[in-house]
Amino acid sequence: MALKDLIVDSGAVAEDMIEKIISAYVRYEIDPPAIVFTPESNTLDNAAKVIVYFTAVLGWRYVLDEPPIVSTKPADLEHALGIPGGTLRPVLKKLKDNHILVISDGHYSIRASNLGAAEKLINGETHLRASKPKSKGTKAGNAGTVSV
Repeated sequence: MALKDLIVDSGAVAEDMIEKIISAYVRYEIDPPAIVFTPESNTLDNAAKVIVYFTAVLGWRYVLDEPPIVSTKPADLEHALGIPGGTLRPVLKKLKDNHILVISDGHYSIRASNLGAAEKLINGETHLRASKPKSKGTKAGNAGTVSV
């Protein structure tokens, strides 16, 4: 296998994959632009709902010639997803730690190259690994040991 075989042509793959992932769970409203969850989305756990939403945000580029700018900071996501911040933030962290979501300037997003993994998570074919607990630091004089 050559390294060139690892290149993802996101434009060629993304639209079909996006439709496959979101078709049962969201609809696009055009005026004003909005992503609307269907009743079927109530069957999704929080991580899957987050993935579906980010996949739908990625899909705007195929729906409108000038896609809307969607703020994907946690506070904005709380409103869009209807998930309280104390529940949402750990889900976002876990999805980021599992390389499903990326974060830039406080905004989360999903990359087209991660849509296959996202689909497997939604379908229950794979599971998120647990986030590692944060270290509380070291005590003075006990270099290398974690204080509890």
